[in-house]
Order: sequence, then structure tokens, then C-alpha cells
Amino acid sequence: MSKLKEIAQATTRLLGYELIPSWRFETLGFTTLLSELFRRHKIECLLDVGANTGQYVRFLRQFVGYKGRVISFEPVSHCYKSLSDNAEFDPMWNTHQFALGRESSMQRINVMKSDQFSSFLQPTHKYLPSLQNLNTIDHTEEITVRSLDEVLPEMKLDGIETPIYLKLDTQGYDMEVIAGASNSLPHICALQTEVSVLNLYEGMPSIEHVIPTMRDLEFDLVGMFPVNHDRDLRVIEYDAVFINRKRMFRD
Repeated sequence: MSKLKEIAQATTRLLGYELIPSWRFETLGFTTLLSELFRRHKIECLLDVGANTGQYVRFLRQFVGYKGRVISFEPVSHCYKSLSDNAEFDPMWNTHQFALGRESSMQRINVMKSDQFSSFLQPTHKYLPSLQNLNTIDHTEEITVRSLDEVLPEMKLDGIETPIYLKLDTQGYDMEVIAGASNSLPHICALQTEVSVLNLYEGMPSIEHVIPTMRDLEFDLVGMFPVNHDRDLRVIEYDAVFINRKRMFRD
């Protein structure tokens, strides 16, 4: 940070304000909600499912101020290599090279030309032909899939006492992770999942399915934030944040 920026930051803080760069405006509401949620519920562990190269953890560390334990899951080989490199010097960050899903199995994942689109599902370009060059299969990899119910007891967490935040970003597969977490969900304080408005994959659950399903699982919606827009400004997906109704009342 330049000396001028440091002076400006210090001055505005003395006046009770925070100096925010313009490029952060788009995510400011999301950052503010997570900061308050993590503070209020004293989140001590993040389960980062679909970690890619670890960009979500970097976001939490830098802008939300989260300093607690992180357990990241990423199955795609070259993404996992970058993820493990990024986590190497953070003693509170552990990584695992497998996916989470409904049950333990070996499956093939479609690694797209842009790896952030990699998914177990087949891509569709019906709604978003402009993404065809990115959301196209480059190759497939055979990977291990496990359920959260199987994995969580191995993480050496006290599931009742440790406040956990579950972040899901599995490109159309989030509800399969939820399906494999029936015993784990009561111990999750809050969770984040991507909900689709314009489907990127064949057969992926839509927003009309996800929100009622989460409500039935006793998770109430506390915020929705656009992940991306198409060239016509239509929302493609939201990050939806839900809070565990029973844990909320207990806290």
C-alpha cells in the first residue's frame, strides 16, 4: 500500500469510515454478510468443497478476516496441485484430493477448457452459447468421490461444539453433496451453495428446486448474491447463503 493510501485509510478510520476501492463494490454486500455471520456464530472451521485453486479461502482471509481452520476438497489434478501449493504456508489450511457427493464411488469428471467450469454433469449451451468456448470438455479424469457423512468424523472436529461453515461450489453437483450429508447437516451452522438461473449443465437443479429443498432441511435463506451475468446482464447464478434454523435458535 502506498504512503498516500495509508494516510487516507487512517484518516477515514479516525472519522468512523472505511475506505473501499471501487473494484470491491460488487462483492461488498457478500463480504459484509459473511463477516457478520462468521463473527456472530464464531465460525471456527470452513469446509471448502470444490476449492479449485483456493481463491475462496484467499477471499475470506483477505476481506472477511477469517483466520480459522480450513479444509478444502478439490478432485481435478492440476487444480489440486495449485491448491496444495497455495495452502502450503498456511498452518490452518488442509487440502484433500477427492470430491464429495451422495456416496463413495469412483466417477469421471469433465474437466472443461476453463477449469472453473469442471463438472460431473454434461455442459449445455442452450441458454448461454457465449460460454461455449469455455464450458466445453477438454478431457476427463477418474476421481474418488466420498460423502460428507463419511468424511466429517475423520476431520477430528467436535461436530457439536465446533461452529462449521460449509461452502459448496461443485458446478451443478451441490445438491448431491447435500444428499450425502444428512447426518452432518445438523452440525453445520451455515452454508453457501450456487443456485442456477440459467443452467450451464444438463439436469442441474435450478433455483426453484434448491431453495425449497434447503428450507425443508431447516436451512433458511439469509442472502443471495450474483456470481456472474451474461452479456445481456441476465444473472446466470447466485451464491445463496443459508443458516441452520436449529443452530440459529440455539446460538
